[in-house]
Amino acid sequence: MLYIHKDEFCLVPTYVNDTDIYYSINPANCNMLSVSSTVKIINGYAMLFSIPFMLLTIAVYLLIPELRNQHGKSLVCYLLGISIGYSLLCCLLLLKNIHPNGLPCKLFGYTTYFFFMSAFFWLNVISFDLWHNFRGTRGINRFQEKKRFLLYSLYSWGSALCFLVFTVLAQEYSDWPTELKPGIGGGELCWLEMRNWSAMLYFFGPILIIIVANTIMFVMTACKIHSVQREMARIIAREDSTKNLRTEKDKFGLFLRLFLIMGVTWSSEIISYFVGSDKKWSKIFYVSDLCNAMQGFLIFMLFVLKKKVKHLITNRTIRVRS
Repeated sequence: MLYIHKDEFCLVPTYVNDTDIYYSINPANCNMLSVSSTVKIINGYAMLFSIPFMLLTIAVYLLIPELRNQHGKSLVCYLLGISIGYSLLCCLLLLKNIHPNGLPCKLFGYTTYFFFMSAFFWLNVISFDLWHNFRGTRGINRFQEKKRFLLYSLYSWGSALCFLVFTVLAQEYSDWPTELKPGIGGGELCWLEMRNWSAMLYFFGPILIIIVANTIMFVMTACKIHSVQREMARIIAREDSTKNLRTEKDKFGLFLRLFLIMGVTWSSEIISYFVGSDKKWSKIFYVSDLCNAMQGFLIFMLFVLKKKVKHLITNRTIRVRS
């Protein structure tokens, strides 16, 4: 006897014959939305809700001169990558007229992959820059800052491009087994094949390494802050040194919260990848998936709706109107 799960069939009323008013209830193979498909659609709309808040944050950090520093520009680049990635992923999740094996499907998939990877490398840049600023090095002038930002840009966009080239070569030109290929352009969503080891090789693996590196740098930065605070408590510190330390501490606290938003949610994504075949465990991670999709709103709350930034926006508005 063959047992079928309740989610794999439906009951359909069927007339016994054309002249009879009675009908029987028979099992049938119905085209029903699975729970995972429903979750993907919900996450798609959550991303649509989140994207405008990312764009608003980008606009604020570009229009306010005081926010166009090293950290602000890195944050804008990070948000640019994640917002474009989310926009394209929304199209893949919600649009039904993209043919899975066509050229547009592949272009959507590869472009989405590039911008997601660039976003993670920019988050890595933010972590490194915070750690570098607390190492005790002297301040840099405007020329050095531009040079450093150029190097950061080459690292972030260049690393993402290298991963993209490797992924395209593996998918289009290698004779590797199917389970080791990315699956972009060949799956049902034009995205990476998330049910085998290719997702770990091309996406979750690099992300995990970046998250671990970011965690190490944040811990080292926190230890350095504690050390500097303790040293300043022993001596009479200059006023400008105290002010600089306070400013850097504020930046660290702000980007630490960004790291937690990204690190925790994407770590949950990696864990859910490993337990994805277990329906009981996978349901637990639906909430983290939703939080991940909503991170644009969370970032807006964190980086724009704070007292200092609102004050800068007010001053900028007054100057423009006057």
